[in-house]
Amino acid sequence: HPAPLPDVNNYQSNPALKLPPPAPSLKITKVPH
Repeated sequence: HPAPLPDVNNYQSNPALKLPPPAPSLKITKVPH
């Protein structure tokens, strides 16, 4: 089961990957529901 482990590690290790998700979130918050 070492496949899923490296996957999650790469995601947390890569700051670029974490940047994309928050980007859309900010836009949604900016837009008046």
